[in-house]
Amino acid sequence: MVTMKWILGITDDELAQIHEIRRTVFIVEQSIAEEDEIVPWEDEVSQHLIIYEGDVAVATGRVLSHEGKFILGRVAVLKEHRGKGYGKLAVVELIEKALTMGAAEIEIHAQSYLVEFYQGFGFEICSEEYEEAGIMHFTMVLKGCAGYSRLK
Repeated sequence: MVTMKWILGITDDELAQIHEIRRTVFIVEQSIAEEDEIVPWEDEVSQHLIIYEGDVAVATGRVLSHEGKFILGRVAVLKEHRGKGYGKLAVVELIEKALTMGAAEIEIHAQSYLVEFYQGFGFEICSEEYEEAGIMHFTMVLKGCAGYSRLK
């Protein structure tokens, strides 16, 4: 059974589950430096999502609202649980959370190989390709959020 949990006042245990997923995906698999991945102030001010398969945390993501921007990020699915739709589910839930928080526009710093994935949700590239934490990215934006409807 798949369940989701939004975390508003994050506990140490929940943060540990989130960080374990992110460490596995970003630090171990993608060789991102821990100081680039785990930024405490960002985690403290973000709305976090954890997706569980049974009792196991398998995916996460967050909405960071900072300086008038709504930024989706740290979307990660454990390797052994990929291909089950958790990434898509996470992005839809993150978009909807940003909308409930008042977003008129949503930004994501997408790894280049994921551009088509995010275009499927309506995100558009709005930057040149750039390197962030040793990986090539594009900044993408979902505009006109007032007309957004849940993707199937």
